[in-house]
Amino acid sequence: TSLADGVLDKDLVGAGYAWIDVSFPTPATLTASQTYWIVFDAARNSNHYWIWCRDNSGGYDDGVVKYSEDWDDDPWGDVVGDMTFKTYLGEGFSEISKVHVQGTAKANTIVNSTVDGDAYYQTLISTTVVGTSYPGSPNPPYVPLPLSDENIASWKSDAEAGGTIIGDYLSTTTVMGPIKIDGNFSIVGGDTLTVRGVIYITGNIEPGNNAVIQCDPLFGEQSCVIITDGYVDISNNVIFSGSGDPKSYLMILTTIENCLGGVQTPSCGPENSAVYIKNNATGAIFYASDSLVHISNGVNVTSIVGYKFRLDNVATVTYDSDISDLIFSSGVGGGWRMHEWEEVE
Repeated sequence: TSLADGVLDKDLVGAGYAWIDVSFPTPATLTASQTYWIVFDAARNSNHYWIWCRDNSGGYDDGVVKYSEDWDDDPWGDVVGDMTFKTYLGEGFSEISKVHVQGTAKANTIVNSTVDGDAYYQTLISTTVVGTSYPGSPNPPYVPLPLSDENIASWKSDAEAGGTIIGDYLSTTTVMGPIKIDGNFSIVGGDTLTVRGVIYITGNIEPGNNAVIQCDPLFGEQSCVIITDGYVDISNNVIFSGSGDPKSYLMILTTIENCLGGVQTPSCGPENSAVYIKNNATGAIFYASDSLVHISNGVNVTSIVGYKFRLDNVATVTYDSDISDLIFSSGVGGGWRMHEWEEVE
């Protein structure tokens, strides 16, 4: 009897070993001390197959591993060792506070907000719902991030293959990538940077006034990527764009952790954020899976993926329908791609 099931997204899997998240949209209710099985089921193919890491010493004491070529018709045989896995639950409750939602809102708690569409919640405080209210709704299920650690590691490797610049770098070059910059990165005010391959920066990104960052026109419908291990400060009227094709975007991705607002720490950006945006950024996607994205007054942003958001007065996130299915490329002419980027309410 299947208690819960989810799908392993092939686009999250790369050539190296890495943890890949699989979520259960409707989690199972489990009983302490009861034995349960985690079953991985895939079509049999001798040319296209998965590799699952194994601990030959059998370090997990509470279970066993079994294998079957056909789970319905073939016997289950024992496997030596243990397969690697982790199980975990999401922590805390989701909350929408002081936000005007022009569509549907789903959260455990909605506070001091306006919802033009329907609202699904456990707690509603000082909030106007124009559509239909659904009190007592279950908490929104955990949704895996659209990128895995292996996706990001693959991009970093692609950048490193193009060479490394040691130290802080002020770009006066019109075309860059693939390249790794081992330091902070900035662009001369008013200059245009064309991204031809993945740019990986170990420090922070702080473009100069009126700088322009764009994907090379040769990307066509594909989107390009800039990755940083530091913070991103976009506060100087920087302009972002894809290749010129309406389906192409520039993604700015940061891997920095624990920049969650509150008390300022030296390693984080303004307002203790991972991404601080103080001017319009309609041609860019900002990604900060482990930290805060802070959008300042009057800013209009196309897409955000983050652990936590803060939107100041009149800040707007307007999703473009074209981002429902993006293709990212490591560089002009081919390379590693990720398909089926999906925005989830």
